[in-house]
Amino acid sequence: QSAKFLKDQDFWLEEFATSVPETNLSFGEKLPEDITCQRLTFTLPDELYRTVDSYCNSNQVTLFQLFYTVLHTYIARVTGNYDGVIGIAHHGRKNARQRQMPGMFVSTVPIRVSCQGQDTFTELQQLVGKKLRNTARYQQYPYDELAQRLQEQGQSVSGLLNINLVQVPEWRTM
Repeated sequence: QSAKFLKDQDFWLEEFATSVPETNLSFGEKLPEDITCQRLTFTLPDELYRTVDSYCNSNQVTLFQLFYTVLHTYIARVTGNYDGVIGIAHHGRKNARQRQMPGMFVSTVPIRVSCQGQDTFTELQQLVGKKLRNTARYQQYPYDELAQRLQEQGQSVSGLLNINLVQVPEWRTM
């Protein structure tokens, strides 16, 4: 195990040093035992996309950062839990050489955001942006390693990846 691997491991174990919050939208219903999931896909109409894009440019946030913040805010409001984990897919390519290489490099990364109920949306957007940038440095640490280490510490990992947000680029010009 390299020094980089151990540094990444330390980061993730610190990130989840306290128990992993159950982030879900089950609304009190028992979650299924199997791993069946449901995919919801949304495409913004052109006019709304331009409005959202303008908002992002004006506020210096990425489209993904905005939607992550919106989803986190929605989950926090409907569940009352302001400490939540939403998984993201990260490209997993750390350098220019890897970006040119064919193959599957995707890492699934659990992003934990803890906020206060009185935080403004702008404050939360900035917190989310900081989290996304910071965790990108450690995204090559294997998810299964993290889950195993947390279980060894007696933590439940069922809340790590209940909800995932993935941005799929639409190949069009505006």
